[in-house]
Amino acid sequence: MKIREYLKVLILLVLFCGINLLAKSEGDFIVYIWSGGVSDTKATIVAKTKEKNIDTVCIISPNKDLSNPAYISPTIKSDNYNIVRFNNISQLNSNTQYYYGIKVNGKLEVKLNSKNNGSGIYTGKFKTFPSSGKPASFKFTSSTGHHGSTKASTHPIYTKTKEENGLFHILTGDFYYCDQNHHPGGKNKNLSEDFVRLNYEYPLTSENQSDLYRSTPIIYVWDDHDFGRDNRVGAEEPVAMPNVHSVYRQLTPHYPLKGGDMTPIFQTFSVGRVRFILTDLYTASSKVRTHDTKLKTRLGAEQKKWFKEELLKANGSNASIIWISSLPWNGKKEAKKARWQSYATERTEIANFIKDNNIQGLSIISGDMHGSAIDDGRNADFATGGGAPIPVFQTGPYGRPGSCKGGPYNYGSTTKGKSRFYYGLIEVIDDGNSIKTNWTVKNKDGIQESLKFGSALKDNKEIKYSFTYSNPIITNLFPKDNSKNIQTSGKLEIEFSKNIFKDKGNIYIHKVLDNSILATIPISKCSINKNKLIIPYSKLKNLTEYYIAIDKSIINDNKGNYFSGIYNPNNFSYKKWNFKTK
Repeated sequence: MKIREYLKVLILLVLFCGINLLAKSEGDFIVYIWSGGVSDTKATIVAKTKEKNIDTVCIISPNKDLSNPAYISPTIKSDNYNIVRFNNISQLNSNTQYYYGIKVNGKLEVKLNSKNNGSGIYTGKFKTFPSSGKPASFKFTSSTGHHGSTKASTHPIYTKTKEENGLFHILTGDFYYCDQNHHPGGKNKNLSEDFVRLNYEYPLTSENQSDLYRSTPIIYVWDDHDFGRDNRVGAEEPVAMPNVHSVYRQLTPHYPLKGGDMTPIFQTFSVGRVRFILTDLYTASSKVRTHDTKLKTRLGAEQKKWFKEELLKANGSNASIIWISSLPWNGKKEAKKARWQSYATERTEIANFIKDNNIQGLSIISGDMHGSAIDDGRNADFATGGGAPIPVFQTGPYGRPGSCKGGPYNYGSTTKGKSRFYYGLIEVIDDGNSIKTNWTVKNKDGIQESLKFGSALKDNKEIKYSFTYSNPIITNLFPKDNSKNIQTSGKLEIEFSKNIFKDKGNIYIHKVLDNSILATIPISKCSINKNKLIIPYSKLKNLTEYYIAIDKSIINDNKGNYFSGIYNPNNFSYKKWNFKTK
């Protein structure tokens, strides 16, 4: 055999062996995969496989080539639906980029990779959050109102959103716009569990859309068209509600949930010094068309109590609080509207709670409206007599024709016309002294959108808004919350995020057993050492539980920014600062 012919045979042999080796180690096994439930040390990944009863392992690495990986076995595996969940993957480093792949029966999934990252071998990626409670700057994106058509699901707006490289993406509802009137495959009046699963699969397998969800952790709370039917709530969806709950809990990479299988989907998470609160406005909601009274509710009693407690926990401990509400907060009281306008009594109750407890740094990101809009809070103050203005950002829509809900929005809105592809970009800039938030509406080209229609303003300004919170917040307590064996006389200390100065007011030491006040300490009797407030106390009783309450505005940063105070309403079991004597 000639040398040239020998080389040809050798090359063919090498290629043949390489192809066979590749076939044995790589393949096409996954229908879809996405991540969420991310924190500074944890993450959750959910995938659907193409076959049942197979061995599935998740590989996670800080390297694109998946070198030196950790191997994670499924936390939950459902062979009935080919779903594998890798819940609360832990011991991750904070503020770190991770890449993940899936091995099925020892072979690495590769088909999804080429769409996601070119020649790399990882399937998806996520970045862990900066350390909770410490200053950190970050950005994220948000959208609502996804269209139920193939054209919209493969729209380049998903690629533009991915290119923002946000830390995560918030879906404020209508992730799939597929109730029985809009499903592309036809009507389905029963809204069966299989039907709901199909609706998840539709966006999660659409090319550009699924690429975004593999590249960015997703935080998702439903609205009407992905909960049931148009403007329907739980009381009106006895068939759909158990199905959407079952599918959400199994397929969504969510944060830990409380309660039973039909408890509202409420969740919290933190990024740096920002606390996020997500509410479910459908499961426990009263019917839309009932008369508005004190009994009419959008949250339900259990979730509303939880929501208020979360506001109390975050207040004075987080520089910013962001409430993810799938429904528009703005708008004058109006009957038979499937938004906060028709639940005006409860809306006022919540606004009064925010006002009465001096909740600071609160803003709202919401959906449902087929348009993007921003209000700085002047049209979103529903407390009795005013006093609780809340900035509101309507993000999206990702593919619905323009329409306005609620309002007005003094920084403008995209609510009319044929153009319907928008998303929100949210930037948080935290220098440790103050926290600045930038809101920007972007269009399908990834460009800041100008006011063209439906705006309260007459000029052609871009739809964006920036605001800053600079109030002193607690960074440390001594003794720590829930401490035991504390001396009956001594000093309490609070460390703040910045240097502080005395004003007027008192600190109160309450007895947990009956909420009685055991001591009232004027701020004038306390001392300050830069950013530390030192509170003397004495004559407490042994083996007794106490908690602390503090008047609002007893201290400030000498620039007009006041500490929120510490409130412990008697009808809440939660106490922010609790300790037991020795």
